[in-house]
Amino acid sequence: MCFPFHYIVPNVYKTYRDDNLYRTCERHRSKMKVSFYYKNGKLKKVLHYKNQQLDGPMMVYSIDGAIEKCVHYANGVRHGKMFENYTEEKQYLKQTGNFHCGKQNGTFYHYSKGGSLMAIHNYCHGLKHGKQYLFHDNGTVESQQSYHYGELDGNSYFYDNNGFVLLQVYYMRGKKVFENTQSMAMEECSVCFEETNFKTKCKHPVCIECKEQISLCPICRRHLL
Repeated sequence: MCFPFHYIVPNVYKTYRDDNLYRTCERHRSKMKVSFYYKNGKLKKVLHYKNQQLDGPMMVYSIDGAIEKCVHYANGVRHGKMFENYTEEKQYLKQTGNFHCGKQNGTFYHYSKGGSLMAIHNYCHGLKHGKQYLFHDNGTVESQQSYHYGELDGNSYFYDNNGFVLLQVYYMRGKKVFENTQSMAMEECSVCFEETNFKTKCKHPVCIECKEQISLCPICRRHLL
């Protein structure tokens, strides 16, 4: 049995500027692919459309042909995985993450030109949500903060490049409740003294309102309870 075979050639339109190819458009029914070019003829950007809306991967290239950026679209908004590269000298990953219905969603990773991890940010529906990290050049954690739908919530820690805590700040729904600096931590703490019998670095946070230990401060206890 023989079945008819139909091959439809898409319509291709070309645009020139100063005798150089500037843009091509390939149409096939409701879909369209638009490509832009550098003056040297190399590909600059590729866009995909469906029903006149961005739909599919958007690719951006450097003048040398390296991939600078890839972002996926659906129904006109960013949706799906994305990544961006450094392309000045060598091609290194700059950032990677995910979008859902036009908003950042999930974990984003940010890197330096040398390839080391600089930051980790977590999002939910476009808002920072969960743990957020910044890193020193040597790879140790510089800061760790907790967010709840766009607001600082919980403990934030700031470290030197050897991993020692310089500052601890506690937030509740965006409001700073107390902080504990390294200088405060070196002061003698009765609770620590009872546990260790000598002066040591205090792990008990201090209330910024009354400068007392959080476990003893009636203001903070009222906030936390």
